[in-house]
Amino acid sequence: MSNKKIIASRKEYKLAFCSSFQILKNDHPQIFIYRYDLNDYGILIINNFSYTNADVEIDLTKEKPVLTCVLGSPLSMKESAGKINLILSPYSYLWYKLSKLE
Repeated sequence: MSNKKIIASRKEYKLAFCSSFQILKNDHPQIFIYRYDLNDYGILIINNFSYTNADVEIDLTKEKPVLTCVLGSPLSMKESAGKINLILSPYSYLWYKLSKLE
């Protein structure tokens, strides 16, 4: 993934002007998950800082958003009732747009 695409995505989703920033806890020391929330959507960013694959579970059951992948692609993804299970490749990242259900 090129730096140009990351910069373009940051501009498109206005991450510099977000209304809130939150670090999400997880059980993996090599995984860093955080999100930006704007008025009508959020951006969830997941980073694997390890040289090995990583299994990650993210609990979004309170809001059950619609997920749209913006950058990156997981090796595997399963979504069920607001819980997301991912397998990330080494040194990879994912950006998901979180939209509210209509």
